[in-house]
Amino acid sequence: METTIKIFLRTDNTNIDGSNMLYLLFTSKRKLKKISLGINVKAKDWDANKTKVKKSDIGYLRKNKYLRAYHEKAQKIIDKYFFEDIPLSVNEFERNFKNNS
Repeated sequence: METTIKIFLRTDNTNIDGSNMLYLLFTSKRKLKKISLGINVKAKDWDANKTKVKKSDIGYLRKNKYLRAYHEKAQKIIDKYFFEDIPLSVNEFERNFKNNS
């Protein structure tokens, strides 16, 4: 069972200010789930290779901190299910990821 996570900039829906929303893409058993992270970045300020906001964005430190936290949270969910040998569906992942407790 291959389970992956990736953070990407959704460029098909641009805001009035020219920014785009960052999403977390969760893939499991060839099923995909895109979850909005609530972070807007202009395409010129996004480094897709490093999955980081560039220094040219005024709030890059805060945004990158959130991105690391979201990535770690997603990885912890995947690891928990992996080590407990429980299958992780896209719906189960989304429920766990959006849970604030």
